[in-house]
Amino acid sequence: MKLRVLRVTFAQKATRVFSDRALQRMNNLKELEAVAFDSAEKFLDHIDGPRGLLPQLRRLKLHFLPLLECIPWEVVDLQNLRFLSIAHVDRLTSLFSGSAWFSLVLLEEIYVESCKNMEEIVAKEPEEKGTAAPDDEGEFPRLNTIELGELPKLRRFSSLQKTLKFPKLRYVKLKGCPGIKEFSTGLHLAPRLTTVSIEDTDEVIKEGLNVTLSLRAELHSHGVVAGNEKRAVASLRTETLTDDEGGKALPA
Repeated sequence: MKLRVLRVTFAQKATRVFSDRALQRMNNLKELEAVAFDSAEKFLDHIDGPRGLLPQLRRLKLHFLPLLECIPWEVVDLQNLRFLSIAHVDRLTSLFSGSAWFSLVLLEEIYVESCKNMEEIVAKEPEEKGTAAPDDEGEFPRLNTIELGELPKLRRFSSLQKTLKFPKLRYVKLKGCPGIKEFSTGLHLAPRLTTVSIEDTDEVIKEGLNVTLSLRAELHSHGVVAGNEKRAVASLRTETLTDDEGGKALPA
């Protein structure tokens, strides 16, 4: 019988999540969950072994791995992954490199929460001399949901200087991410994304997600509390249209 679903929980004394030999035999695995590995610092025994592991994987859940130092995406085939949930993996400062992120061509949903040292989801890779320049843009044709919660050090979703295209992205939720000031360093295009949920409040995106997040961060830096954002935004916009001499709002 070919194994298609694997759930491993409460392996509290394990020093690594999986053995690379075991994963090499799981070419038909579609769902993988690893929960509560309190002592695991490594995902695999070795990361310099075979590449292209788990080629059929569609759903991946990694929760409560507080000592895990990195996830070796370079050895996993991510091209069929649809669903990803990462939670309570406290040592990670970022989740993906650019090359790993761009391999997620079929990803539909991503959830990241309660990773107390996470600073960005997609980190910029150092450029290597003698290599061809990567494409200036990447498209994620199926991604429709991004949820980020309780990430106190998160600054942005992506630091890549590239154009990210999300033609089907409809839902972005941010909760407990007080440090986020922009969605991406580079340009992002999400034509179907009209609102963003921030602290359980839907905010209309009028000038792009980066502008929305930047404005909210500015309001909070001035001590604007939840519930007063709309009035503060209206006030700021009115001030920009005010006549310097008469103090009257100019027509928009």
